[in-house]
Amino acid sequence: MLPAWKNGIFCEIADLNVNILDFGLIHCDATYDVMSVQNGYAIGLDYHIDRFFNSCRIWRLTSPYPKEVLINTAIACARAINQDSFVWFAITRGIPVTGSPRDLMMCKPNVFVYAKPYYGISPKEEITLLLTTKTCRTSSSSINQEGKNFSWIDLTTAQWEAIEQGFDSVVLSNNGFVTEGPGFNVGAIINDTVVTPASNCLPGITIQILEKACMVNNIAFEKRDITTSEFFAADEIFVASTAGGITPVKQVDYAAKQTTTTTRLSELFNKYKFNANISRKIY
Repeated sequence: MLPAWKNGIFCEIADLNVNILDFGLIHCDATYDVMSVQNGYAIGLDYHIDRFFNSCRIWRLTSPYPKEVLINTAIACARAINQDSFVWFAITRGIPVTGSPRDLMMCKPNVFVYAKPYYGISPKEEITLLLTTKTCRTSSSSINQEGKNFSWIDLTTAQWEAIEQGFDSVVLSNNGFVTEGPGFNVGAIINDTVVTPASNCLPGITIQILEKACMVNNIAFEKRDITTSEFFAADEIFVASTAGGITPVKQVDYAAKQTTTTTRLSELFNKYKFNANISRKIY
């Protein structure tokens, strides 16, 4: 079996391509999702598939393949490399018959799935974050951030700020409220409660799994808007991602943060994610 698939045909990753005329490339008219496979478990597989199809609904992209086909394809791609991996799902709008950028109805979408070796969000157990005030997160009133998308230019611009100032990564805000970072949600420990932003960010699968783990273990969890000043003053900070699970943040801007509670949350998440109600054993 091969580790990639395009429009119903298995292939090598090198064989995947997007035509230069595809609206997915020239207009970011596409969506995607990424899950991890660890220790033979597809972590949150059904959560990721559901989010992928919800993103398709938000962007009015119609997959020619049902959920079960993509699930089986994802499993096959992961088995093909037989190691801890990321599995990507993606769909692009395709090429309009007329070539007009307003001709959205007559495009044939392209669907991709592939698996590649897993890597963490950072080689470090704890990371540093810049809380930028220079680059704002694009508002959901312009781009609905509940739909996963390739419109990363604000995130990329902010990551350059972090790199230039010596931080591992960055978290963006909008109208004074914390949102998310490049490829991750954020959370904070405030008054012994796990708090994560409620708006202008992607509904993270890692955050959803953490919320369930907190519920089972009687840990207070709250999803609400967090001001930048409240975030900066929080007892502890963490990032949540497919690539790193729950990763403690040891420094926000130039203020040191404790990591005791978030380290425990990371350990809790790493056990709970293998729950049969969360993940599927695929090999």
